[in-house]
Amino acid sequence: MTVSGFYMIREREVKQAANGSLYANFVLQQQHTLLSARLWDITDEQQEKFVPKAVVKVEGNVEVLDQRNS
Repeated sequence: MTVSGFYMIREREVKQAANGSLYANFVLQQQHTLLSARLWDITDEQQEKFVPKAVVKVEGNVEVLDQRNS
């Protein structure tokens, strides 16, 4: 499934990947829809812009993982 639209950043957490680069986990909201997203290799400039309550344009593919069998 592909998504495209404007979402508000509800939550953001910056973490360090195993290779040492930084990435961000986001919870995005559009009306009553919540979407989890990741941004790999996040830059300092992106960290300043992509903060909670900021509105961002999102385009990408959604992957649904069934974690019940993990």
